[in-house]
Amino acid sequence: MELFQIAGSSSFVAHCALEEIGRPYDLVAVDPKDRSVPTDLREVTPLGRVPALRDGETCVYETGGGADVPR
Repeated sequence: MELFQIAGSSSFVAHCALEEIGRPYDLVAVDPKDRSVPTDLREVTPLGRVPALRDGETCVYETGGGADVPR
């Protein structure tokens, strides 16, 4: 499992939740300026938003409060 995050962002909530449940995960730091990471963030979330979580083939990510969700 991987948690993609930007330090000091809303990613902290997801980070805390993973710590609480005790599930092992890798923390992937995302550069807030260009959102570049060792593994392309856009493979996990097409919007390039954090927090984003990948567990195998399953990806869950921030949608920005519904602004980017089709209606």
